Amino acid sequence: MTRAPLASAMRKAADTATRLWVAPEFANCFARGGLHTLDDLFTVHAAHNLHKDTLPPWRERVAIDLVDDAGVTQRFYVKRFHTPPRKSRAQSPPGSSDICSVAGVERHWLLTVGAAGNPVPRLAAFAEEVVGGSEVRSALVLADVGGTSLEKWAGERETPAPRVLIDAVAQLSRRFHDGGFIHRDYYLAHIFLTNGDVGAPELAIIDLQRIMLRPWRLTRWRAHDLAQLDYSTPPRVAGTRARLRFLKRYLGGASLKSRTARAWMRRITRMSAQIAARDARRRNRAASTEAGS
Repeated sequence: MTRAPLASAMRKAADTATRLWVAPEFANCFARGGLHTLDDLFTVHAAHNLHKDTLPPWRERVAIDLVDDAGVTQRFYVKRFHTPPRKSRAQSPPGSSDICSVAGVERHWLLTVGAAGNPVPRLAAFAEEVVGGSEVRSALVLADVGGTSLEKWAGERETPAPRVLIDAVAQLSRRFHDGGFIHRDYYLAHIFLTNGDVGAPELAIIDLQRIMLRPWRLTRWRAHDLAQLDYSTPPRVAGTRARLRFLKRYLGGASLKSRTARAWMRRITRMSAQIAARDARRRNRAASTEAGS
């Protein structure tokens, strides 16, 4: 090797940072499963591949099963990012220059949102490889929150949701938003009924990659989150009365005849219709592409 390539290789090695962190409560579980390095997280056998057509090629999601100290199989979800574009870290919080990866962004929000008292998945592990300040790859491992998503629950239900569940989702949403957080993908698929009991529901919020904290026009963004929730909720599960009940609870019991409540209704209704229109256009484009292939 000549002097110039050798010097370049030495600089690259010096600028390369690879790290793997595993939560102490899961350390034995990961060790028993042979997960000791970042490479291991990218090559571990997947119990299920959770790929979606909407995911870019540099993102990968899989489920893995590991055995804990008691011999019980535990489910974990691994998000893997392969050489993502720089713009994918655009949602890094201000002043967070130490966040160098896509997994690092979600890890930050997971810890921040959870510390604010919101129910979120437990962080099991985090890994990243950075060369010269640019991400090569990273991974985030989350413990299974249990239960099922409200999207799946609603899809299997033919009768209206009980009031206690409507109230619980409203309270969850209000607490989350009162902390200044905006989800930006606040659909039923990202709210989990973790205990499976709609009579005494325990909920959690997942998929925190795109969160914003106290953005400009905060009210507009809060309404956008609620519009996504409104759009993704089937009418048979929550009719007009249930949605008004949700809004009343979300607004802290304010009269729905008040000017404030009516303004919220208009915003949510308008944005929900816009989301529906965009979704319809997307489906039509997909159908046209499939028909032409």
